[in-house]
Amino acid sequence: MALLLATIRYLMRKIIFLLLFLGHISIYAQHSPDTLVNVPRFEDEVNWIQKQIRSIIPKRPRILFTGSSSIKFWTTLKEDMRPLSAVNHGFGGSTLKEVHYYADRIIIPVKPDAIVLYAGENDLNNPDFSANQTLEDFKELYFYVNEKLPEIKWYFIAIKLSPSRQHRWETMEEANRLIEKFANSQQNLHFIDVVTPMRDENGKVREDLFLEDRLHLNEAGYKIWTDNIKPVVLQDFDLN
Repeated sequence: MALLLATIRYLMRKIIFLLLFLGHISIYAQHSPDTLVNVPRFEDEVNWIQKQIRSIIPKRPRILFTGSSSIKFWTTLKEDMRPLSAVNHGFGGSTLKEVHYYADRIIIPVKPDAIVLYAGENDLNNPDFSANQTLEDFKELYFYVNEKLPEIKWYFIAIKLSPSRQHRWETMEEANRLIEKFANSQQNLHFIDVVTPMRDENGKVREDLFLEDRLHLNEAGYKIWTDNIKPVVLQDFDLN
């Protein structure tokens, strides 16, 4: 009996060690620039979004906002975008690769007329991540969705300069330049600059547009986003 218990304890220690080891690998892979997504950290959110798709009112044009928490926390999005019909499918602190990974579940089934995307900031918070990698990840997502929804219009919201991530601003600005250049080469893709209007008269980033975490936008921040995003999208759709 004692031998059996000792064997069980030994096996349990081996199992726990294996689980911890695999967890370490998965967490590392989650942040690696060379992986798509290995940890289903957003499964609950994505499952919830999928359930909401069934209740979407079939109004056109249908504008799908997706990306990371700056979209998810935009609680007044539907009201702010009227008369456009806006759908909010932002989730967690997602990266471009994760938006790509879940595209078949939260983008394609909606059959939107346009996608407004905010992503890339979380990617670039990784010090090993480059501006060029951000561009390439966006291009992969862009071409993938275009293949399935060839008539769609795209709007990429510039990566904002969050005060809490000032150490990565230079790389974020480089990524914005690369993505804007790419957007200028594509007929159905618009780059929307929200960085410039979020600066004061001296060119400094306005911290008063952010919550206390110095990362997410407050009401005033979203007001600036509305004022700069909505007119660009509206000009592409005749609502008369």
